[in-house]
Amino acid sequence: MKLLDINDVAYIESPVLYFREYTGLALFKMADKKSKEIRIKFTLESQSMGPPLVNIEFTDSVDYPLMPLIRSLKSHVTKLDKNGGLPK
Repeated sequence: MKLLDINDVAYIESPVLYFREYTGLALFKMADKKSKEIRIKFTLESQSMGPPLVNIEFTDSVDYPLMPLIRSLKSHVTKLDKNGGLPK
């Protein structure tokens, strides 16, 4: 399963200033060339030093090993944040 993109990214207001919460639709390409959309929720927690911590939560059920999916999603979210691709 390969991550293609994260669509429909929406910002969720948070009372905590160093947390940024988002929802989105992760689009994955399956081994049989079909695509699968999975609803996700992710947060970026700013730290005093270093890059923000990224946490991923799946709101849809996933029948695939989670660690490779989480790793690719964290990498993609970090790139989106660095390039200004996330709404505020």
